Amino acid sequence: MGIPRSIVFSLVVLSVTLPPVHALPNWFQEGTYVKYALLSPGDGDERKVNIFEVYLSQIPNQSRDLILKRLNGTGADELVSLVVRGNVFLTFRILNVQNETALVNTTLELNLQQILFR
Repeated sequence: MGIPRSIVFSLVVLSVTLPPVHALPNWFQEGTYVKYALLSPGDGDERKVNIFEVYLSQIPNQSRDLILKRLNGTGADELVSLVVRGNVFLTFRILNVQNETALVNTTLELNLQQILFR
């Protein structure tokens, strides 16, 4: 006993009409952005911090120079940890999408109450 033709036909129609499993979501297009907020707790507990590890060579010159002034003996191509007390926003902007590859701009915005370098 074989598989009924109606089931085979239905499976073929579904496989042709449904998008592939690895397809990008429809909102994933140029101009879209996502902003992720890490808000500072309002309870005044100074032990609650956000820590970001950044490569100094990958951040804007003005910010890198500011950090290098505070950290003696640190090279411009090193990985440093930023310990932040205050609100932090991380924004991802989709600049270009070609096939399954995207160029995404990432911005780390620090609205500081205090920043410590490690």
